[in-house]
Amino acid sequence: MNDNYAKWLEQEKEWVNAAEKKCKRDTWKYSLLTVAGFVVVLGAIGLLAAGGINIQGMLQNMLIGLAAGIIIIPFVFILTKPTWPAKRYIAELKREIADVLSPEDREEFASQMLGNDVKRISWIGEEKREERVLITKDYALKVTGRGTATMVQLQKVKRVAVDVREFTVTTRSSGFKIQQTATIYPMYFYYRLLSESDKEKCDKEFTFARREDRENVAHILNEMKIGDQRV
Repeated sequence: MNDNYAKWLEQEKEWVNAAEKKCKRDTWKYSLLTVAGFVVVLGAIGLLAAGGINIQGMLQNMLIGLAAGIIIIPFVFILTKPTWPAKRYIAELKREIADVLSPEDREEFASQMLGNDVKRISWIGEEKREERVLITKDYALKVTGRGTATMVQLQKVKRVAVDVREFTVTTRSSGFKIQQTATIYPMYFYYRLLSESDKEKCDKEFTFARREDRENVAHILNEMKIGDQRV
């Protein structure tokens, strides 16, 4: 009964597992660079200690740096583990698909996603992770390598709207507060008709970091005559 959905879900697990392996490789890379940084900095301090060339001090400090770096590595993995996408992605798919569609509709959804007519748009998004939008005649699914997923039932869509949102991101570096303005390009899906003045929350939302990625998706939906598209 669930052959298509199980097959499609396995395919998605393979995709997100590949994304998670990349996250782990990046974590190892940054961890090893951190260890190397400790070794070099502490080695240089040891070398120049007491105002002269101190080889013994350099070697002692390099060992201390190596030990400190090795101790820190497990904490780096603990801190970055919440960003690994596999577990989150499967939970998102359950929330967006398994908890919403009936068993019969899940099979139809998976059958369309596995078919030859699915339209695929992919790009490298935030944190250099792949993002994809998959569009069939009845469904649109946006997924990211960060483990997020949003599914739209296109047969229910009455209106599609787009917008531009700007917000300020505050970060700290070397004790200084840095404020940067970020821009996102959302696409709103409404499962009901609204008046021009109606500000009700949309039923589904796709968010894009680049306008051109959103426009590529909007072009396909417009060709399919999905909803009333407005800017």
